[in-house]
Amino acid sequence: RAAFRPVLEEDVIRGTVIYVDDFGNAVTNITRALFEEQRKGRKFEVVTRKVQNMYIDQINTSYSESESGSLVAIFNETGLLEIALNMDSASRLLGLKLTDNIRIEFK
Repeated sequence: RAAFRPVLEEDVIRGTVIYVDDFGNAVTNITRALFEEQRKGRKFEVVTRKVQNMYIDQINTSYSESESGSLVAIFNETGLLEIALNMDSASRLLGLKLTDNIRIEFK
């Protein structure tokens, strides 16, 4: 069970992709509560695999808040951080699969 808990460092949350849905959205084990507790009002970047210029620095409330083809981070209905690509597959674009690491770096 502990392997599926996020790891906390001073300025980083290290999470894991725990599910990839049929649309290619990658659901992580990072909860909204944990994110807000660690954020403390700071700016942040959600970092997946190192894909040139592909990072997220805001949390949206819905996919439609961004342009088609844009990378999106939302907290889904269960309160887990989800990495998505509006109208496309984030899993395919970023190469994300089950158990891959996701980092949130606070600035």
